[in-house]
Amino acid sequence: MTSKYAALPDLDSSQDVYETPDLASDITTLPDDDHPLSHDIDSSHLVPSAAADRFRNSRVDATHADFSDRLTAKRASYAVSSEVESSSETTSARLARLQREIEELRADIALGEGEDEETKEGERRGVEELATALEGLNRGDGAQERLARKMVASLGAVGRVKKTADETGEATEATGEATAQPTEADKIVEKGRSAEYTVTYAPAYKASHTLGRVADFDHRLALLEKALGLSASTLDATPLSPAMLPQLDELSRQLAVLSQSTTSSLDSASRRVKQLTQDTEKLAEARKAAKAAVADDPMENEEMLGKINALYGVLPAIEGMRPLLPAMLERLRSLRAIHADAGRASETIRQMEERIEENEAEIQKWTEALVNMEGVVKENRGQVEENVKMVEGWVKEIEEKMKRLG
Repeated sequence: MTSKYAALPDLDSSQDVYETPDLASDITTLPDDDHPLSHDIDSSHLVPSAAADRFRNSRVDATHADFSDRLTAKRASYAVSSEVESSSETTSARLARLQREIEELRADIALGEGEDEETKEGERRGVEELATALEGLNRGDGAQERLARKMVASLGAVGRVKKTADETGEATEATGEATAQPTEADKIVEKGRSAEYTVTYAPAYKASHTLGRVADFDHRLALLEKALGLSASTLDATPLSPAMLPQLDELSRQLAVLSQSTTSSLDSASRRVKQLTQDTEKLAEARKAAKAAVADDPMENEEMLGKINALYGVLPAIEGMRPLLPAMLERLRSLRAIHADAGRASETIRQMEERIEENEAEIQKWTEALVNMEGVVKENRGQVEENVKMVEGWVKEIEEKMKRLG
């Protein structure tokens, strides 16, 4: 203890003593088992063998599947369903469930207490409307039902009657088609039998892959060319329409010639054509002379023969692609130009969005400045009014003094 704290009152200089209670013999950190666990908590574990048995008898029908590598090949999907799952229901099961729910609603409305007659009458009307709509679905006279029947007839769902047994031993039915009827053999279901699944083939086309997108874009481009009235060229093997952008350029040039041509321009064009013809003839003569000069050199002849033989080797492949190459090249050029325009448009849109964001930020700043300015103006107005009142008081005092002095 230093002398600095010696003069402090009520300072205990004795040694500090810390005491703790003795541990009782019955104190433990283990949980108390007197309170049972809640029944709402499922403490069971997943058994791998049971999960494997659940899906062991699944059947997949790939009769109508398309495994080809075509660009426009449809992507087939398989929907695996079971009656033990409440998430998937057939149309008949859903209709039956809706009918049961409507009957329960009617019973609840009839037994409802504490409600006025007007509320009950409105609820009854709503239930009757639902029942009427449900009867229309059962009869199949609605437009939606007719459309559904047409879609089912065109897609061709594949299914058969399946029987499953739940834990209570009651058999449930699941039909792949609405018109399928269970046989006598299907009605015998043993308790505890593993669930059987119905696999429905749904050929829904989703062009999510790259080749599908390319084919879809080419089809849309062909529709656009057809809408513009561009002429189609019939080739040897595959009829392909010409590309759109070259046709548009050609039409633009033709329109420019028709609208802007004069007699002098036509004369100058004819003179240029004649000059080009003469230049072409001179070029052909020069090539003939060059070939004659090269023919004297045996090394050059051997090299030329090698090139010619190589060209003859690839000639069958070129001949096979000859009908497609011009149209494909034009289409690729058109696609490149369209993609470039789309990129420029995307960049322009991005710049406009940035400019809009900047304008919004500036507008926000101006709004804040205006709010601050309005506050300052209100404060100044109040101060000016107070000053006016004060000056008026002074003026009145001066007037009274002047009256007393006068």
